Amino acid sequence: PPANNPESAARTVYVGGIPQGVDEHTLNALFVHCGQVTQIRLAGKADGYSARFAFVEFAYPQQAQTAVMLNGITLQDRQLKVSMAKSSINTPTLSFIGGAPSRPPRAQGGAQGGYGAPGAGAYGVAPGAA
Repeated sequence: PPANNPESAARTVYVGGIPQGVDEHTLNALFVHCGQVTQIRLAGKADGYSARFAFVEFAYPQQAQTAVMLNGITLQDRQLKVSMAKSSINTPTLSFIGGAPSRPPRAQGGAQGGYGAPGAGAYGVAPGAA
């Protein structure tokens, strides 16, 4: 899903109506003529029947504006909708500690109970004990 980065959003286009079987390489081949493609995020199942769409990010805003001129182009018998994205591509970030992704610590059950403790209810207290 897109994030909220205005500078990146100005370089990103939304592409809708993508036919099944089309992958990032096919989209890159289509849009590389508009400028330098820096990232493609394709959504939807390649072999399913759901609507497929993508966000294509370029190096410069002018390249994204050029890509919008491809609105209505036909790709494998499907008409693509190409428009400026409302926001940028969301790139997930992980923090790495000691070479492995870190996650917030989970509460551990123990003598005092707590979330996930055996017999604990919804609020870390055994049902009927409150």
